[in-house]
Amino acid sequence: MASEPFPVVRLLCIDGSAFLLMMSFFKNFKSMHMKSILFCTQLVLCSFLIKAQTVNTPVIAVDRLNVLYLGIDNPVSIYSPADFSNTTVEMTNGTVSGSGTHRIIRPAAIGQSTMTITANGLSTSVYFRVKRIPDPVFKVGSGNSLVSVDEFIAQQVCRAEMVNFDFDLRYKVQSATVYFSGTNFPTPVTKQMNGNSLASLGELREQCQPGTVVTFSDIMVTGPDGVRKIEDRTYTLF
Repeated sequence: MASEPFPVVRLLCIDGSAFLLMMSFFKNFKSMHMKSILFCTQLVLCSFLIKAQTVNTPVIAVDRLNVLYLGIDNPVSIYSPADFSNTTVEMTNGTVSGSGTHRIIRPAAIGQSTMTITANGLSTSVYFRVKRIPDPVFKVGSGNSLVSVDEFIAQQVCRAEMVNFDFDLRYKVQSATVYFSGTNFPTPVTKQMNGNSLASLGELREQCQPGTVVTFSDIMVTGPDGVRKIEDRTYTLF
């Protein structure tokens, strides 16, 4: 068989309910260009939706890839060839709410979850990975671990910030224990802080000099999935 300039993708319907994806690659897979791979991926997705609607098969379009996050609403979109009153939507390891095309999934535990839609005697299932939302990062000012005395003293609040996370989730600092050591603190001093205001650290912050080390520990934050403790954060002043 003659070699193809990029993988040949065929999407077939078997017994009206299952799909078989057949891909024919170069003998040397490593020689494929990324554009060819992306093209074929897009072709598969488009062909799947077209074929599914042709044979009246229900379809699930995952709005957040195949990952669900614990403790928050996870939106998915579904297609049914039948009236939604005659369509059943079932969920394992969680609950599904909403109506029509747009549904909300609330997973129950970390692990795997399955959503199954049945219409016209045909079923489609999608498997999800259920993950915990990653911890936000505690920050004061720029968040750099090395910070000038002037910058540190000028800050009025601290924050818990999501880093490299695709979704807009907000966390708020509830409390922390703050340790002052190093320059001007021959004996470490401890101060309890409530909320995200740094006002309670006023006098101790005024004593800070280059070489002072400030550590925020036992940091508790609140977010859409409840209360959690996050990683300590240390700032060295210069």
